[in-house]
Amino acid sequence: MSKIVKICDEEFIFFINKSQNITIDITKNFASLTINYTQNVDFDVIAEIFNKIAEEIKSARTDIRLNRIGIRKVNLYIFKTLKNINEYFEETIFNFNELIEKNKISIKQQLESYIYDNYKVNQNSEIQKGILVNNLTMQEEERYRIILDLDIYDDQIQENEIDIEKMNANLFELYKANLKEEFLNNLKSENYENEEILKV
Repeated sequence: MSKIVKICDEEFIFFINKSQNITIDITKNFASLTINYTQNVDFDVIAEIFNKIAEEIKSARTDIRLNRIGIRKVNLYIFKTLKNINEYFEETIFNFNELIEKNKISIKQQLESYIYDNYKVNQNSEIQKGILVNNLTMQEEERYRIILDLDIYDDQIQENEIDIEKMNANLFELYKANLKEEFLNNLKSENYENEEILKV
């Protein structure tokens, strides 16, 4: 990786690669790899980065023991209104019925924990009502921030059993299960635009 900023002290090591939107945070108790992409990236690229980092950590810390390994996917959407929310998301996570028409929903959060294909999963589905301010006109408009946050992990892992490709495939299955098929297909297009959605 190029253009890496490295900050070290006795407690942690922190790497930032701005050109690839990668942050690596290594402390005494955990290591995390955060990759921010504005478009779809082949998981093989991410898996290669993960494997390189894992090898570096293992060579630097021979006493390391894996307690938990997981992948987290967080998607953020900004909607103008909740009126047609179930044209995009399944009713199992966002279902207001007649409450939508009253326009009084300001925040909704649904937290779920379950086991899927022997992996543990934490799922957070959240809606937050806020104000969007136009920087030019200073006009304020109500908007809804929708977050779909999926964390899949294994805390009984053995080193020779690590299969992040399988874990990622399961994560993607769970993500797809929350979206309507038409919306999911539209998101595959890099130039997808929708007047009801300001940001995907």
